[in-house]
Amino acid sequence: MALRPNFYLALSRRAQSYELNDISDKALADFTQLIDAKPNNAMALTGRAALHIKMGDYQSALDDTNKALAIKATYFNALNVRGRAYLLLGQYSQAIADLNAALAVNPDSIVALIDRGVAKKASGDVAGGQADLDQARALQTAPANKTAETEMP
Repeated sequence: MALRPNFYLALSRRAQSYELNDISDKALADFTQLIDAKPNNAMALTGRAALHIKMGDYQSALDDTNKALAIKATYFNALNVRGRAYLLLGQYSQAIADLNAALAVNPDSIVALIDRGVAKKASGDVAGGQADLDQARALQTAPANKTAETEMP
């Protein structure tokens, strides 16, 4: 299906709005329609992956983020979302690897630091995990970070 560009943007925003308002079934339908229209859109794939995580479907999140990263290997959001999926699956070394890559793109990501800290602690690196959590806390309280972080789709 071909969507006109203005409809594509509206559909994308509607999907995100549904997700933010916990209307997961409609958000999933909109993200899927976006991906059907533009299969190589890393942002839509990552948005749907984040929704899959919210819905507890971690394998589908991995599938979508793998596709997004095949399109754009250093896409921060995809690395971050895939890292979280691995973390929730208990695959800590993969989570840490993805979150390291995400932090190489955006070293001040509070979300990625927290997730990596949790993964490190769970894998036995308690000191490294605590260092990440401390760094995230310091960034969160820094004057430049008083607004909400908006990295996650």
